[in-house]
Amino acid sequence: MYPFAEIFPVIKRQVSEWWGNQTFDLRIHPDEGNCINCWKKDFPRLARNAIRIPESFNWWKKMELQYGHLNPRNTELAPPFNFYRNNKSTVDIFKMAEISQSELKQLTMFDVLDGCAESCEVW
Repeated sequence: MYPFAEIFPVIKRQVSEWWGNQTFDLRIHPDEGNCINCWKKDFPRLARNAIRIPESFNWWKKMELQYGHLNPRNTELAPPFNFYRNNKSTVDIFKMAEISQSELKQLTMFDVLDGCAESCEVW
């Protein structure tokens, strides 16, 4: 259960307004949030992070290299196994960063995302 996401749903504008009324600023870029390169983020946002702060993907790359051969669900699927939706890898994210944001938004416009209301399991 994710009470803040499910019981008290708010939209980004409401969160931004609340933080704007505080006496301090966390100085967190809107594309970062709580988990900077969370697999639940949309591809345009991840691509912007790859451009702006490429080093933020170092941990994700390391995990893919170290554990990408392990089958997370004991299925007939073949490795490599990656963090991101549709089994996209950090290399794929960096390739996405090479195309325009408008083109990337068009390519991913039908992705169904539920944001933080989804659970945090990787697989």
